[in-house]
Amino acid sequence: MKNWSIVQTGLLKTLLVQSTIKNIVIVNPSLEFSYVGLFQENKLKPRSLELRGFSYNSYKNTTIDYAKSLLLSVKNIKEIYLQKINFDERYKNYVSQKDKLRDRGVNNFFQLLLIKKSIQYIPKSAQYILRLREDAGWYKPFTLIAKPAVSFKNCLSFWGINDKVWYGPRNDVLNIMKNMLRSWLYMCTKSTEITLLNLMRGNNYSLVDIPVSDARITHNGICWVRNYMCKKNTKLVKCIEQSHSTRHKVSTPCKKNYKTVTSL
Repeated sequence: MKNWSIVQTGLLKTLLVQSTIKNIVIVNPSLEFSYVGLFQENKLKPRSLELRGFSYNSYKNTTIDYAKSLLLSVKNIKEIYLQKINFDERYKNYVSQKDKLRDRGVNNFFQLLLIKKSIQYIPKSAQYILRLREDAGWYKPFTLIAKPAVSFKNCLSFWGINDKVWYGPRNDVLNIMKNMLRSWLYMCTKSTEITLLNLMRGNNYSLVDIPVSDARITHNGICWVRNYMCKKNTKLVKCIEQSHSTRHKVSTPCKKNYKTVTSL
């Protein structure tokens, strides 16, 4: 039986574990899983959705305790590590001294810092690793197939790669997780995609149709952020609209004319 570790990191406020349990863990009963989650309670800068006028207040939040209770209820999750983190003044002082970390760059810094910190909690028994952001919502079940190289999402691949989700052999994924922060700090870019592409240069990797995208829990189920989904899937699920024409407006989320293909 192959052992996989799911590593999920990001903001606690937008944590979503239900979708991964249903569409990854339960539909792969022949696999054993561990789960590692590190989530940031405080943030220094608004995310892009907030800058466009979107409010998280109308959406349900998941607490660490609730997430743990959901994970414990699944038979093939054998180990769980969950932690919430408040980045202290040392980090705030550090980022304030770096021109690169102004504006949204500071969010990228903390995102990559969480990824690096999570490495120490991944069990040695894990042969493969699936890395996700905290708001990953799966819009259909996905069978995890062990491949000899790292796999990335085959859409919205900025500069040829998508940084939202990847999976593969333990050592290959750990190499990315260990080196991404350092590489990002020393490169002349704020882009995590360019940093990831630089790390993968000269290495084999594959692009896969991975049915996952940024999502939010609502009282009626789950909604996906339309702009972050592969275009062919945007009419299949309830979406949060982000209009490029208005740019700073977000229309009412979860329009009734969109069909929900999966529930929590």
